[in-house]
Amino acid sequence: MLASDRTLNWRLSARENLRLYAALFGLHGRAAAERIEEVLALVHLQDVGEKMLGTFSSGMAQRLSLARAFLTRPSILLLDEPTRSLDPVSARDLRQFLRDEVCHRQGCTIILATHSADEALGGLCDRVAVMNRGEVLAVGSAAQLQTQFGDDRYRLHVPDGAHPAFAALVAAGAAVVVEPLGPDEGGWHRVDLIIRGGEPQAAAALAMLVQNGVAVSRFERLELSLADLIERVIRAAGRDRPAGRSDA
Repeated sequence: MLASDRTLNWRLSARENLRLYAALFGLHGRAAAERIEEVLALVHLQDVGEKMLGTFSSGMAQRLSLARAFLTRPSILLLDEPTRSLDPVSARDLRQFLRDEVCHRQGCTIILATHSADEALGGLCDRVAVMNRGEVLAVGSAAQLQTQFGDDRYRLHVPDGAHPAFAALVAAGAAVVVEPLGPDEGGWHRVDLIIRGGEPQAAAALAMLVQNGVAVSRFERLELSLADLIERVIRAAGRDRPAGRSDA
């Protein structure tokens, strides 16, 4: 299924589109009619089945494309940037539908090409593959890839980004880099630390700062953006820069 699917006929109703493709797939008569009603209900379009496709929103049209794909009860579904043309709310709803209904309830495996961080790293995908020049360079869960290619960067929000406790933290070897970023909208100064050793070492560094008089309002691990992750994977593979299209 493509993001900009022009293979559905906008002059036909949702049911008429599905009847056409059911016939092309070899489904006829009562079997086709029953399956059409099943897939319309599956994508929550049963109440608008007689409406012309030309009156549908982009999100509804995407769901009709999914209904067409389900006519043959596939075990694997290939999706190419299915939310690219959708507004944020419709994109969120479609991702939730894919995860909850298609994967969990229908037991269908989805192979998804995307440039969206929400899809690749936001919990939709169980496994993520980074490709460049047609070659898979890295595969794993989002958490595994973040750990493998991330730099253990943490962000603190403190009253004073120049507090001497930060220099002491570096001198003690508890943090590799300290990068003050200035105040946020609430007046708290943001400081980025690179702390090796995972959560135990991060907790120890935080305790050291607090013991030295730093008031911390928030302490969080920063995840790589999808762009940074792709770039680091490609460079780790010995390529200077991304060439052409790179997907997750």
